[in-house]
Amino acid sequence: MIKNRTAIVSLLTGLNFINYLDRFILAAILPRVQAPVEDGGLGLSNSEGGLLATVFLLGYFVTAPLFGKLGDRMSRKRLIAFGVLTWSAATMFSGLAGSLGSLIAARALVGIGEASYATLAPTIIDDITPPDKKGKTLAIFFLAVPVGSA
Repeated sequence: MIKNRTAIVSLLTGLNFINYLDRFILAAILPRVQAPVEDGGLGLSNSEGGLLATVFLLGYFVTAPLFGKLGDRMSRKRLIAFGVLTWSAATMFSGLAGSLGSLIAARALVGIGEASYATLAPTIIDDITPPDKKGKTLAIFFLAVPVGSA
């Protein structure tokens, strides 16, 4: 079908790994974010820490159907690029956040960017993979989920 199928699937799988690594990084850094301000944290409460996961999910769940619809009308490659750039920039801004409000905004943008990628990347794999190889190829792509989440 496509000459570069292996390269495309490898790239999308690598991005999927980073996607899930980024998605679950909050659990690893939350204790530092909750540390008192004098210790370099933002002094967030448990409720405020939980809110960071909630706004990510809201950004993700609200925009995923929109990206699915846009993917039928626009270049999925460009929409994926938008998503990767959005979640990457938002992750960087998460690290620079100096307040709960800025961290909430950044985490919502991470959700929006990841929604674009997670919604559209499997459709590209589906398009470029012969029917007899789709199961194996998508299994490789989705193997990045537990590995990136670990």
